[in-house]
Amino acid sequence: MDVEEILRGIEPLEGQVTAIRTVQETRPREDYADAYITEVNVKCASKVIKVLDSRFPRDSSQPLSHLRRFAKHNQLPEHLRPILLHEGSSPAQTIFVLVSPPLPDLESLQDALSPFAPPNPAGEENSNNPLTFHTIRIPLQPPLTPVQADAWSKSMWPVVYNPAAPRAMIAPPPHILARARDSIQPKAGRYLALAQRVADEAERSGLGRRVGAVVVDPDLEATIAEQAATDDNDNDNDNGIHWSDAVVAVAGDGRYSRADTGTEPPNPPNQYATTYSPDHEGGPELHALMRAVELIASKRREDRPGSSATNRPCLTDVERYFLSKSDTDITAAQPTEPEPESKESTPHGSAALALPGCGVPSFGEDGVGWIGVGAGG
Repeated sequence: MDVEEILRGIEPLEGQVTAIRTVQETRPREDYADAYITEVNVKCASKVIKVLDSRFPRDSSQPLSHLRRFAKHNQLPEHLRPILLHEGSSPAQTIFVLVSPPLPDLESLQDALSPFAPPNPAGEENSNNPLTFHTIRIPLQPPLTPVQADAWSKSMWPVVYNPAAPRAMIAPPPHILARARDSIQPKAGRYLALAQRVADEAERSGLGRRVGAVVVDPDLEATIAEQAATDDNDNDNDNGIHWSDAVVAVAGDGRYSRADTGTEPPNPPNQYATTYSPDHEGGPELHALMRAVELIASKRREDRPGSSATNRPCLTDVERYFLSKSDTDITAAQPTEPEPESKESTPHGSAALALPGCGVPSFGEDGVGWIGVGAGG
C-alpha cells in the first residue's frame, strides 16, 4: 500500500495527554535526620523564631520549608503525645517548637530558649525555667504527594504539602507540564496513531516487537500551523496528510533484524516476539526510540559536505518515506552555528507525557523534541 494512502487512512486516537511521574517520583529518595522539639509559651512564639534564626542560622542549602516550625497539642503525632503532654499541660498556653538541623548543642539551646519556657500551673511569671528537649526524626525532602505528607505528619512531625513547589531535581513544575501538555494535545492522537501503525508494521515484518516511535519537530509544526492560518486552510489539507509534514522520522522496533540475534532472515510472525530470550533480543540500539534517534543523526551526518551515504538495511516503507521526506526538513531545521550544550540537565527542560494505553511521548524545548511511542498490549 502507498505510504500516503496509509497516512490518509490514519484516524487519531482518542484520549487525553497525561503527565507520567518520573522514576525519582515513583521511587523517591528519602533522607531523614534528627531534630529537637520542646514546649514553649505560645505568646512568645514569634520571639522564639527570631532567637533561633539569629543565634542558630539554618542551612540554606537544605531548605526545610515543608516542616512546620510549631505544632499545637492536637497536631502532634499520636506516638509523641504520651511523651510530650504531661499532666497540667495547657493547649491554650503552650506550643511545641521544632529545632531543625544543623543542631546546636543543648546547653546553648537551653540558654537561648529558657526565657520562653511555659508558664507554671500556678500562673506565676516563670522565666528561665529549664526546658526539656526531645529528639525526633524528620524528613529532609518535601513530600511528593498528599498521601506522603499525611503519613509523615502522623509518624514524625507535621508536614506541609505544596503541589506548586515539587522538588526541583525530581519533577518539573506544574506550569511547565501544563504548557507542554497544551502544546502536544491537539495532534497527539494523530502522531500516536502513526506510531501504532509503525509498531504494527514492525511486528508483521518479523523485524521486532510491536513498538513504534514518531519524532516531531515542534518548530516545523508551528510553521505549518501559521501557514495554514495565513492561507485560511484546515491543517489537514494536502490530501489529508498535511499534519505529517512536521514528522522528522519514524521507527519501529528492530531487535530481530541483526544477524547475531540468530533470527535472520525474519519470518513473520516472529516466534521470539511471544517470549523473552536475551540471546535473541539484539541490543538497545535496535529499540524503536534508539532507531529513530539514529535515523535522524545519520541523516544529519550525511548532510555534511564530504560525507558518504549510510547503509540502512531493513527499513520499512513508512520509515523510508519519512527519511527521504526529511531531506529538506532536517536541513532547514539545523542551526547555522552549533549551539552550546547546557551544562545542566534537569526535568525543567522536558516533561514526560502519555496518552493512556498508547505509550510514552515526550516533549523537549529545543530542536527535535516530540517523541511519541505506540506499543501494543
